[in-house]
Amino acid sequence: MKYRKLFIIAVAGLMMLCTSIHAEVNSLSMNKVNDNAQRIALLEEKIRVLTAEKEALLKENTQLQNDLIRIKSFYEEISEEIRWYIELAESPFTSEEAKHMVGYMTDDIIKAIMGFDPESLARYIHPSKGVCFSASTMISRSDPVFTREQISGFVSDSQEYTWGIYSGTGEKIVLSPKAYFTEILCNRRFAESIVRFNEVYDDFRGNHYLVYPNSIVVEYLYEGTEEWGFVDTAVLRIVFQPHDDQNWYIVGIIHNDQD
Repeated sequence: MKYRKLFIIAVAGLMMLCTSIHAEVNSLSMNKVNDNAQRIALLEEKIRVLTAEKEALLKENTQLQNDLIRIKSFYEEISEEIRWYIELAESPFTSEEAKHMVGYMTDDIIKAIMGFDPESLARYIHPSKGVCFSASTMISRSDPVFTREQISGFVSDSQEYTWGIYSGTGEKIVLSPKAYFTEILCNRRFAESIVRFNEVYDDFRGNHYLVYPNSIVVEYLYEGTEEWGFVDTAVLRIVFQPHDDQNWYIVGIIHNDQD
C-alpha cells in the first residue's frame, strides 16, 4: 500500500512536470510565431515600399524616355535651322575666289581710309546701296549709311553723326566724318596688318554675311600687343557686293575693338 501511494505521487509529479514542460513549449512556440509574424510583416512592408519605388522609377523612366524623344526631335529640327543659318552666314566664295574678285582694289581702298581721302574712296562705294559704317561687327539698323556723293563731301563735312557706341563704355560715338576716320577707323596700323579674304577673326564673328548675302569680306586684323595683353586687338572689315554692272563695290565698312 505504501509503495502504491509512492507510485501515485511519482506519477502525479511526472504529469505535473510534463504539463509544465508542455506549457513552456507552447509559450516558446507562440513567441517564435509572434517573432516570425513580425519579421514577415516587416518584409511585406519593405516589399510594398520597394514596389512603390520601382513603379515610381518606371514612371520616371517613361517620362525621361518621352523627354528624350522630344529632345531628339527638337535637336533634329534645330539642327536643320542651324545648318540653314550657317549656310546663310557664310560667303559662297572661297578665300582665293574672293581675293581674285576684289583683291586688286584693296590697296587703294585701305590707303584712302587710312589717309582720309574720301574722294578716292567714293569711287569704290556701291552706286545704289551706298556704304554702311558700323562701329561693331554686329551691324545694326541704326548704323549710318552714306551715298558715294556724301562720301565725296566728307572732306568739308563738319556735321557730327552718330556712328554707333564705344565698345568699352557704351557711350554714343558722335563725331564728324574726319574725326571718325581719324579716331576710330585709323586707331590701329591696319595698313600693316594681316589681310584675309572671307576669313574672319573668331572673337569678332559678326553678322555681315546675314546683312549682306553673297558678299565678300576683306578683313584687316590688328593682333594686338603683348604689352597690353592683346586687349588692343582690333579688326577693320570692308564688305563688298556686286552691282548690276557686274563690278564689286563697298557696301560696308566695319570696325571693332575691345577698347
